Amino acid sequence: MNEFAHGLSEAEMGVPTPEAGQESDARAAVGRKEFDTEGGKVAVEWKTFTPEGVPQIEGQEPPDRVVLFLPGVGIEAQSGTAAGLSQHLANYEQVPAIVMTSRKEEVNVGEQDDLLHQAEAIRQLVVEKGITELTLVGNSLGGAKSIDLAYLIQTQHPNITIKGMILLGSAGLYEQDSTQIAQKLVKESGWETTKTVTKELAGEVKRVLLTDIQKLVSRWDVKEVLQSSAKAIRSGVNVVEAYRKELFGSSLKQFAERIQQEAVSAARLNERAKVLKMPIVLVQGTKDTVFEVDQIIPAESKVRGMDAQQQRSEAVRQNVFLESENIIVLLAEKFGHHGVPYFRDEQIAKVALYMQERERRRKGSNATDNN
Repeated sequence: MNEFAHGLSEAEMGVPTPEAGQESDARAAVGRKEFDTEGGKVAVEWKTFTPEGVPQIEGQEPPDRVVLFLPGVGIEAQSGTAAGLSQHLANYEQVPAIVMTSRKEEVNVGEQDDLLHQAEAIRQLVVEKGITELTLVGNSLGGAKSIDLAYLIQTQHPNITIKGMILLGSAGLYEQDSTQIAQKLVKESGWETTKTVTKELAGEVKRVLLTDIQKLVSRWDVKEVLQSSAKAIRSGVNVVEAYRKELFGSSLKQFAERIQQEAVSAARLNERAKVLKMPIVLVQGTKDTVFEVDQIIPAESKVRGMDAQQQRSEAVRQNVFLESENIIVLLAEKFGHHGVPYFRDEQIAKVALYMQERERRRKGSNATDNN
């Protein structure tokens, strides 16, 4: 699949979505539902992606083993931007992937526990859906929300297993000013990421055009060449436009208020991360200016006798996830911006899930050896 070809809206993909304000059965594949929390009402929307090639049986019970993906602010569950990563997560894990987004009904800029309240609503939905095993994936502010959700499940539901948590350019790993987070999110997501994608898109279109020229030389099929070239250009433009439209599609005032509201929670080092025990894979872009790798892994945290990978993992363990025995830190360098999960979706899904499974098995092996 062309990595730039999935930026289509739900309408273009023929996906049924609930009407505004409509509540859905929690066990439905696509839906929206409101939950009461200590911080007020929180609306949760979701969409389920099943592994490609797996037949769907009418009347089949919803799955109890899933990948749960919580994207960052501005990315909607029932839209095209998160679709590529969600589908690849389902394919490589061979279980359904559910992308969930949440927002509070009332914007209260300055509230400290906004993301925790959203995580509480998602926890209620997880229980209603009958999920008993999940891999948790969180991006940006959705990463901080994932940490809160993992904490709630770990402390309240011993019957629900979290296989591992994958954090992609995540918030909640160190302290910074909430206003700066909001400003950097707009600049990085709205400009730096799309600027790099557009540059790479030009190279992709060039490659497709060269391939088409070879076809033209060998077959002289002008119509097919033009159609293929136009499709490649439209695909690339679609994904960039969809990404920016989702970030800024609502009124600028609403978008700014929502970022400010959630950034207050995300600006702190999430203390609940300290007690999490599941394997953790942290994927961080080296060019990410929103959540900077040098702040997550300070230079002075180097440990003698360890290689670079071990040093990064040990630094994150000492500073953030004190009780997790299995931590892997992966650095995205070539395309190291904050939006990397949506433009390198297959690579992210494949590598992160593989590393998580490797660490999980290593943990199991170590436990067996100790016994």
